[in-house]
Amino acid sequence: MKYNLFSDFRNDESGGILAFTLVMFLTMVVGGGMAIDFINHEMRREAVQDALDRGVLAATASAKAAGAITPAQIAAAKTAAISKVLSYVTVSGFDPVALGVVVKPQITANSQRIDVSANFSVDTYFLRLSGIKTLKGQAVAAASVKQSNIEMSLVFDVSGSMDFDVYDSKGNYLGRRIDLLQNAAKDFTDIMLSGDAPTYTSISVVPFSGQVALSPSLASEYSNFGSVDLNTGGFGPWHDYSNCMMFNPDDYKTTAFGPLESRQQYEHFKLFGGRGGNRSPELVTWCPDSSAQIMPLSNNASDIKAMLDGLTPQGATNTWTGIKWGTALLDPSTQPIINDLTSKCSTGVCEVDPAFRNRPSAFADPETLKFLVVMTDGQNTSELTIPGQTYNAYKTNMAYTQQNANYWNKYNAGGVLYDSNGVALPSVERTTGSEGDSRMQDICTAAKNQGIVIFTIGVDIAKNSNAYDQMRNCASNTGNFYGGNFYSVSSANMADAFAGISNTIQKLRLIN
Repeated sequence: MKYNLFSDFRNDESGGILAFTLVMFLTMVVGGGMAIDFINHEMRREAVQDALDRGVLAATASAKAAGAITPAQIAAAKTAAISKVLSYVTVSGFDPVALGVVVKPQITANSQRIDVSANFSVDTYFLRLSGIKTLKGQAVAAASVKQSNIEMSLVFDVSGSMDFDVYDSKGNYLGRRIDLLQNAAKDFTDIMLSGDAPTYTSISVVPFSGQVALSPSLASEYSNFGSVDLNTGGFGPWHDYSNCMMFNPDDYKTTAFGPLESRQQYEHFKLFGGRGGNRSPELVTWCPDSSAQIMPLSNNASDIKAMLDGLTPQGATNTWTGIKWGTALLDPSTQPIINDLTSKCSTGVCEVDPAFRNRPSAFADPETLKFLVVMTDGQNTSELTIPGQTYNAYKTNMAYTQQNANYWNKYNAGGVLYDSNGVALPSVERTTGSEGDSRMQDICTAAKNQGIVIFTIGVDIAKNSNAYDQMRNCASNTGNFYGGNFYSVSSANMADAFAGISNTIQKLRLIN
């Protein structure tokens, strides 16, 4: 009997269901309670995270708007950023001290970054049954705004061929090449200097034809610019008609060109037939006139556009010297010159805004991007000069160098030079077109080696011509050459090329 009772108890499974159900119920209750603890923890994390996110965004925006530049301004901006973040945490219902909020503002003239972290804890209800009384966590947030400085040189062809008339496919007159360049370049200027861009963007304009002309004030910054007076042995300006400079072949192997460089002033003379299109041939100066002088480092769109409007086609095509000056205005060796020009603003002669003091920046400056835009409609031509023996002879015979300049300004016309007795003197090639090509590639390579991004625009040039090859090889890459397989540029669509370049520059600025 006893045996049967034991056997029956052993085989009775009705109580097992109840026990299993009881165990599962307790497990679900505890597990659900633990879930509630975790949900509370996540809700607290999200609330703290939201407060930090809103705080860093507001603080970063305020820091950018402050425009801090000087050490004192930057210190004040950092203090304000910390206060801004803490105020957002407080308004959100949290005690910044209890959360252990840490705000780390990193602010420079061109970038603002705010990092913040906070620690929090949540009391548990069910996890404490297993000995876990609190759940701890951390929230972090960061926001940054970086505005790279932009230094840019626009090197534009203003040779005689830019005077050619342009028609569309239906025969409608569109203007001269120079007109279309001016319009495209002005639109480009408006884009590059829109919004707050003037605070960090500088644009230099370098027109070139047979040579590149400096303004009198810029020329005066080069202490050894001029020629040797054979009567006195002194070195100084030979004449004051124009300010073009003779470079040596090695000058094109480097972007540097500081204020103490000693270079010969180019002679001032005129040649006949230096205009293009259907205009009547006329005498034009080899060194461009005052309408086509370099404009260094400007952020004033109105001034730049007025300068562009004044460009007049004349002379030959010396792209290599245009690029040399364009890169020199991006090279930090020019910084003493720019600083001196900014200091003259207090005297009323302001060629460079004081905001650009200490530019051009070092090539290694992580906050500066440098761009060179080169436009031409033809291949390099010969660089002409007055025969050396004639130049020296008249310097020897003249009592004062200015009279020598007067002599050359008076006695030349019709494509040849004349002496005071009316005897024609042939002009000579100082640099051949092929030598100019070589120097152009030298200076383009030097610029690319320094990290300067080069865009080139070849307008109305035949594919695979010499001019095509020179412009393509000068560009930083084939995509930066407008005039090739990727982008065929005619006078009529010049504006599209400039628009493409501006879009690329904006993307590069955002990436960096």
